[in-house]
Amino acid sequence: MRYGGPAVLLLVAGWLIWFWHYAHSPAAPDQHDEIVVTIPPATDFKTIRKILTEAGTIRHGSHFSLLARLLGVTKQLKAGDYRLVPGHTPTLILRQLARGDTVRWPITIPEGYTLAQIATLLDDKGMVRADRFLEKTHDQALIHELGLTVKNLEGYIFPDTFNLSRGMDESDVIRMMVGRQKAVLTKLYGLSGEETTNFAELPLIERQGVSLTPHDVLTLASIVERETARPEERVQVAAVFLNRLRQGMRLQADPTVIYGLPDFTGILRRDDLRSPTPYNTYVIPGLPPGPIASPGREAIEAIVLSPDQLQKKFPDLDWPALDQYLYFVSQNDRTHYFSKTLDEHNSAVGRYLKKKDEAAAADQP
Repeated sequence: MRYGGPAVLLLVAGWLIWFWHYAHSPAAPDQHDEIVVTIPPATDFKTIRKILTEAGTIRHGSHFSLLARLLGVTKQLKAGDYRLVPGHTPTLILRQLARGDTVRWPITIPEGYTLAQIATLLDDKGMVRADRFLEKTHDQALIHELGLTVKNLEGYIFPDTFNLSRGMDESDVIRMMVGRQKAVLTKLYGLSGEETTNFAELPLIERQGVSLTPHDVLTLASIVERETARPEERVQVAAVFLNRLRQGMRLQADPTVIYGLPDFTGILRRDDLRSPTPYNTYVIPGLPPGPIASPGREAIEAIVLSPDQLQKKFPDLDWPALDQYLYFVSQNDRTHYFSKTLDEHNSAVGRYLKKKDEAAAADQP
């Protein structure tokens, strides 16, 4: 059977009308409840089409493929979690995936986390792959782009809550987190965002007779963060370390020793205190090469804010004594006892060790 020109035109017109109707008609017009559909990273179009079909958000996969080609988005669909509605049209769904209009999940980075811990947390939440994230935190091209000249980004990721989507590029996540750290430091230094474009442009500050670069600030703040979680004690711990630096004493901070031990078992031994690592502040003079964790805002404030600002914030501290403290020891209740002399410190150590032993004995059946 042969078809004449008018018949062919009629068939083509009919198909175009049907296809237009398909492109602008939802798979399930009566369903308006959102569902979350996950498109894994590096997913090809055929697999994306299958995921959407199984989720009930599209019908007629071959027509969906043609529509994607006509819209020019076949290779532009982005990974991530999407809130889709079966009542949306295929055109709307394709445009949403092409824009990368993904669900943003609030992910909190705790204060005092290391890069390794942050990578594991983000991996567990399905946001990034831990190995790729860690690799990027050591990528010199990315580090240079961020305005830094450091070996890695330990301490430069600000611990905060970030709205992230699955499938985000690891570099973009890092840019966001380091950008937050820069914004916090810029504000604490009393500068506006227009006055500095990178960390290197932040000025030297002097605290208790010690000059500190921004890198020094984050390094010292990270040690303070790991030593105590109490806001008022962060000021006291920072004062101890600044006093020791001013007098040329070693910091002798246990968290720095632990950071330098890749196989740390959870118990710090006497031999560990003699381990020849760059981070062992029982051995090396001054600060370690860099931060040992991500310091929170209050740990940074304990170093960056002026004495007047800190005194207004913590008026009950013994401010005259802060310039004299050189030692501190745990009181076994998440607080510390601060001392000015070695004799006073040794006495406090003996006193609190005795209490710790007595408490342990009392717990025995």
